[in-house]
Amino acid sequence: MSDLSTLPALSTATTQLPVHWYFDPRIYELEKRLLFDAGPGYIGHELMVPNAGDYQTLDWLGHAKALVRNANGPELLSNVCRHRQAVILKGRGNARNIVCPLHRWTYDLEGKLLLSREAAHSERVVDADRASGNELDGRNRVALAQAHDRALAELLFNLSDGDVDGFVTFFQVVERHAISLALAVCE
Repeated sequence: MSDLSTLPALSTATTQLPVHWYFDPRIYELEKRLLFDAGPGYIGHELMVPNAGDYQTLDWLGHAKALVRNANGPELLSNVCRHRQAVILKGRGNARNIVCPLHRWTYDLEGKLLLSREAAHSERVVDADRASGNELDGRNRVALAQAHDRALAELLFNLSDGDVDGFVTFFQVVERHAISLALAVCE
């Protein structure tokens, strides 16, 4: 029989965090800033916009952004018109186009400007771009801003810094460990 009282494994562990760290507002703020604010932010689930043309505004972002299902899948778009900064979509629904209620500026489901009362001006911008050899379509300059978003297992995340490679690497590691854990639990 072994004498457990002499084993080094029974010495006080130094890896556990002090209990007060779990309740300290300074630690909480530090964790938010370093772990959550700089990383990918959860914005929703693909089921929020299951069908083509479905949209849902994000109330926790003051309805300034909307999830929209277009041909590319769900995308996070600005929900603020580039003309007079009016909030465009309300709540959730389905639409063929995104139309500003103020002056009827019309965007496609990818956020590109299709029509405005100032269409003649937009056409002049497009013609000037083409004449100068600029490949950028003038209408894209007034498109709704698209966020860098990515999905993992139907969960949607916003990449505030656009670091797609970092997101992919991080979630490949998470996914590998999740699969390993699921297999271990099933055995």
